[in-house]
Amino acid sequence: MQHLLDALAGGGGLGQGMVVIFFMIVGLLGACAGVQTVCRARQDEVHGTAELVLAAPVHRVRWLASYLLIAGVGIVSVLTAGLLGAILGVLASGGDWSLAHDALVTAGGQALAAAVFVVATALLFVLLPRATIPLGWTLVMLGILLGLFGALFQLPEWAVNLSPLVAAPTVVHDAIDPKGLWWLVGVVIVGAAASLVRMRRRELAARG
Repeated sequence: MQHLLDALAGGGGLGQGMVVIFFMIVGLLGACAGVQTVCRARQDEVHGTAELVLAAPVHRVRWLASYLLIAGVGIVSVLTAGLLGAILGVLASGGDWSLAHDALVTAGGQALAAAVFVVATALLFVLLPRATIPLGWTLVMLGILLGLFGALFQLPEWAVNLSPLVAAPTVVHDAIDPKGLWWLVGVVIVGAAASLVRMRRRELAARG
């Protein structure tokens, strides 16, 4: 457990380590909510619901963007609930209020990490529609295995850091460690834009 805390919290204290692990799990739940939302777009396409919607004056880019927006709202909702729970926990225990700041930073980082899984699934949806659901959830499972168990099994640091859950910004001691902030932001922006642009030219694939 100490090895896991050291690897994930970057040498921070026990309290910071537990905050990191807690919000990695909450971030995972947010990622699941977001990925399921995008997978629902594929399900609607297979069942013919999407064709009925797009037969109305609704552009297909706007249609996909609505799923991405709902996925983002789901991620923020899950992380906000986790953050409120953490703050209430600090309040109830009369603990160190600096942990509330750590929780805020870590929650924001995990929201960004969850968004990476969402845009990756959206790219699968526009490029490999039939593989959207299995590959989308495979990416989530790989993120879990590398993020939560990679350090435990002493995998190379570069492999563990491939998980957005680990690469997300956090707090070490009294300083914010940005970790992979910029590449996560870049992936989210480029991935979302690319999926929406590609959706302009993608034909509906009604059969699974």
